[in-house]
Amino acid sequence: MQTTTGRVATAIALALMFLGLFPGVASPQGTSTKALNRLVDAVLEAHGSRKALRAVRTLKVSGRLKAVVQGDQGTSTILFQRPDKLYSDITYKRSREVRIVDGTEGWVKTGKAFGPASPDVMLGMRYSLITYRLPLELAARRKNLSYLGRVEQLGKSFDVLELAYTKTLKVRVFVEDESKRIAQVVGYITAGGQTVILSRVLGDYREVAGVAYPFHQRYYSGRTLIGEKWIESVEPNPSLPDGIFSPR
Repeated sequence: MQTTTGRVATAIALALMFLGLFPGVASPQGTSTKALNRLVDAVLEAHGSRKALRAVRTLKVSGRLKAVVQGDQGTSTILFQRPDKLYSDITYKRSREVRIVDGTEGWVKTGKAFGPASPDVMLGMRYSLITYRLPLELAARRKNLSYLGRVEQLGKSFDVLELAYTKTLKVRVFVEDESKRIAQVVGYITAGGQTVILSRVLGDYREVAGVAYPFHQRYYSGRTLIGEKWIESVEPNPSLPDGIFSPR
């Protein structure tokens, strides 16, 4: 039976997810450059500090996965190298998918060999890459950063920031007011005249080498919960295998 605490946590997660789905909830309000800079600085500090975050050049994240729709379970291994390299190995009991991003190029392997990622899939892979560049991405792209306003849910306040990349990709970041940590990341991906909304609800932050990482994540496509991840290991600055970001 789910505890009261568990029910509240689930309700908060769902509420956060819904915030990302409705652009009208957080209408553009604007803020001064100084105020936006203070907010970004506070977010960086809440996740460890600008210095600690910049010190992480490579990252290895391993954990357990549950695919809700498919009813499957498996493991996840993520390798990240700043600024724009990502290796993702998702292995379920009945399937496996490996994705690689190296700058503007991407590849996917679901069988024996890698193939180039389609433009639509590449957009989703770029969104995933951006989530690992946060929160430093907020400081690095301040010219593309805007403040959409503040929303209230279940007694908590969230500041909403938006990173605009292209007409086909923008990312909204929900910052919990009290902790100044990122509670949700929402990607708006437009392809073929339609917009797909992918969302990550982040929680259970823990400190590793002076940086705060979310050890629990829920994944949504639109309103549908599609997956859940429990992080088991975060390793900052590991030595990565040669050629890991090239298809082979």
